[in-house]
Amino acid sequence: MIDDTDEFWDLIVCTTAAITEYYCTFIHKVPCMTSYQTGHKWMQEILSMNENRCKIMFRMEKETFFQLSHDLENIYELKPSRRMSVIEKVGIFVFILAQGASNRHAQERFQHSGETISRVFHEVLIKRIHPFGVVLKGHLEFGRKDGRF
Repeated sequence: MIDDTDEFWDLIVCTTAAITEYYCTFIHKVPCMTSYQTGHKWMQEILSMNENRCKIMFRMEKETFFQLSHDLENIYELKPSRRMSVIEKVGIFVFILAQGASNRHAQERFQHSGETISRVFHEVLIKRIHPFGVVLKGHLEFGRKDGRF
């Protein structure tokens, strides 16, 4: 009888440990990107304050940044999303290029997940290099026909 009771309590302890581990790993999440200064607010601050801040963060004049955003939106059809404006998308792209920022640095600065940062960066990159795609495609096709490649 004692062996059965010990086995029962061993089973209870193991089950409780497994449930606790599962809860801590998959259920109980500690929010990460919770800063008051979101990417949108930071962009507003940079673009509305001293001219030098835009030069320091994006390595371009405010007017140049606004012109780039305007061109990407109106000529290359970069669209805002439900939660992110075109200005913020371009800001992420230019910030990463100008600062040599990592994905994690951009996550912290703009308060978005790594997946969102990557998706936005590639979306703007594709819109920006789109005019050159035809030229590159022609060269790639030429290389495939050549037996040396």
